[in-house]
Amino acid sequence: MVKIFFTFIFFVSLSWSHAQHLHTPKDIQSLMEASTNQYVIDTVSLPQTTEKYLNLNSFAEVLTLPSTVETSEKSKKYRLRGNKNLKKGKYNKAIKSFKKALAAEPQDKSLLNALAQAQRGKGDFQASIQSLLKITEENGVDFETHLALADNYEALAAKTEALHHISMAHLLNRNDPAILARLQNIYTRFDLHYGDWSFSPQYEISKSDDQIRISYASVPARTYGACKAVWLFEEGYREKMEELSNDPSSVIEEKECLLNALIGYEQMPVDRRVIPALELLREIITQEQLNDFIYYEIITRKNPKLFASFSSDQQKKLINYLLVTRNGLPQKMP
Repeated sequence: MVKIFFTFIFFVSLSWSHAQHLHTPKDIQSLMEASTNQYVIDTVSLPQTTEKYLNLNSFAEVLTLPSTVETSEKSKKYRLRGNKNLKKGKYNKAIKSFKKALAAEPQDKSLLNALAQAQRGKGDFQASIQSLLKITEENGVDFETHLALADNYEALAAKTEALHHISMAHLLNRNDPAILARLQNIYTRFDLHYGDWSFSPQYEISKSDDQIRISYASVPARTYGACKAVWLFEEGYREKMEELSNDPSSVIEEKECLLNALIGYEQMPVDRRVIPALELLREIITQEQLNDFIYYEIITRKNPKLFASFSSDQQKKLINYLLVTRNGLPQKMP
């Protein structure tokens, strides 16, 4: 435990200009004892439960700008004809109709999507890809487009492209179970693995007057939850900790609370129940991937809209986290 702790502190201190440091469970306990708040840590453990996170079912309403294209009667006619032929599996006729509709309304991306479906149905995966890529030129954060691209590239056994686009689709709609299942299938097809686990420490924090109660389901959840309580209720604590780094305060908070969870994990018996997220955290602790862990495992689960606002470099880092870092863990897991 001591080795892991100092390795962690060494790592995070590399990018922090101040001499201040993260607090360990012992430090957090001291802060609680000196506080004007009264902290109570329950000895009765919580049952393990499953957390629920936002699934962007209507993603287009969230991220896609409203269309300013006024559909012409000619476009409507060919669109209707194309949709009918698409449903009947008459893909050549559908393709001709959608192309005529596009000639009338070249800015209508929904027509490009319909054309791509017909081209894929016909088995012309390359043509379908080209239609879909035209959509990404103007809207690169539509998860459905990336999902369709992944399907086409998989059909062509184009490993790199299929993995990239299914990862993008997943990250753009982080909590959608159908997309996650598709990602697992494509990863497996290309000899990669996505562990079906998450970082979900089971704890509850409640406040009544000056008493703050922390309930927990495991030792790591206790130390993580105690850290969270201090960040939540200690006046001026967040502002003080924000001075440590240029990272957003939510990231600094998670770094400190993950440290506490990891130390709590190390304090458990050798035959403890394996927690994959903390096993991975131990593996990457000396690498510059801690922020990737925090953004993927915690922050974007709570706010799945956030990934679309990331820079291209940030998005690539999270894709790499999925394909390389997270993928490497199962070799050491039961």
